[in-house]
Amino acid sequence: MRKILIMIFLLLSFGLGYAQEISEVYVTSDTLQVYFRQDKILLDPQFRSNGKRLKEFSRRFNALLNNPQSNVRSILIVSGASPEGPSTRNRYLSDNRAQVIYDYLLDRHLVDAEHVEIESRGVDWKGLEAFVRASNLPYKEEVLEILALPEWIKENGKVVDGRKHRLMNYQGGKVWNELYDRYYADLRGTRVMIAYNILKADVAPQTDGMQEVMPRTDTVYVKKVDTVFIGNVNNYNTIVNITPLPATEEVDKPAPAKGPRKPFYMVIKSNLLYDGLVIPNIGAEIGITRGGVLSGSYQNIWLRDKGWTRWYRLEGFEAGLKWYLNKEKRPFKGHRIEVFGQMFTWDFTYKERGYLAERWAYGGSIGYGYALPIGRRFSLDFEIGVGYLSGNMHEYIPMDGHRVWQSLERFHWIGPTKLGVTLQWLIGRGNFNGKEVKEGR
Repeated sequence: MRKILIMIFLLLSFGLGYAQEISEVYVTSDTLQVYFRQDKILLDPQFRSNGKRLKEFSRRFNALLNNPQSNVRSILIVSGASPEGPSTRNRYLSDNRAQVIYDYLLDRHLVDAEHVEIESRGVDWKGLEAFVRASNLPYKEEVLEILALPEWIKENGKVVDGRKHRLMNYQGGKVWNELYDRYYADLRGTRVMIAYNILKADVAPQTDGMQEVMPRTDTVYVKKVDTVFIGNVNNYNTIVNITPLPATEEVDKPAPAKGPRKPFYMVIKSNLLYDGLVIPNIGAEIGITRGGVLSGSYQNIWLRDKGWTRWYRLEGFEAGLKWYLNKEKRPFKGHRIEVFGQMFTWDFTYKERGYLAERWAYGGSIGYGYALPIGRRFSLDFEIGVGYLSGNMHEYIPMDGHRVWQSLERFHWIGPTKLGVTLQWLIGRGNFNGKEVKEGR
């Protein structure tokens, strides 16, 4: 009987102590979201206001660490990459993005290794699933079914299919492209999540009104305007939604991390319309800046019927600059505008009359184009240009193996100067397009 009474006493004491802890302690959290450029691990403070969020987070976290009434329970760093690109590359990006943020916090004495856990997801399928689940996409349920598939589907030890392959080919790639435009940029990032205790009597660190702290219960709900966490404080892994915290200040630029080699964009091309007219031609384009391309091409045909002095000759050069207008400012993708210069010479007969450009005709034009992906390394490029072309032109009659000159006039042409349906072969590091791969992870 005595043992039973002692046990009841201990249970009551524990219950009173736990009740006192509930009444005296708040359990709350804070978060930081940092984004990375496509296929990059360099922490760029200017990109998507990373610097402002880092500065504000550092201020709040320092206040927390200097508060004797607070106690940090856990620090979790979660990093990921978007699905496009090789799995090994995405794993590299995810691992190093987590390391970059960890080093940033460590250098500023905000964290120590004992309290930090790192979760590198590689491709952030969980994040994509959360975005889709919260969306109103018409094909939402079908995409969620695909995301529930294994990442790799094997038969007899060989990979025959997988989650990514199914998603890329669903509705002919239309869904993949829409998900890319909507969500993939937000998957290329790292989140830092902190759970901590703070005494009720003490004033919590200021968060500019963005955080509401609720008393501890078995399940803790920490409500933010931009961020919602639902889960047990001892298992701080269930995240319903993550969006960036607002901030108002800039951060000192951190020491740059060693990143991957820069992509190299280049195409070799041939105008199919010229090919149809039996005019051999070749061109090349090289990316020189974000969305900017230096372009050049050459075409030449020289045929002659000696008996009648009939010629079919065309030689020309073209050089110009192109600017692509897609959101990523990536060369060889989508719409563009361009300026270019041209020089031509020709000699051909038509309806028993010949036309010969004396030396060269020169001109300049502006144009519009659109690159349509047709494969991993190939595109069809459509372009049209209008401008000015001027030169001297002979008119003659071919007769008895000679040219009988009729006139020599200076001509001025204002109108269409270029029309192309060009097959492009994309070469270079990271230079992919179309349904299968979009550059940047």
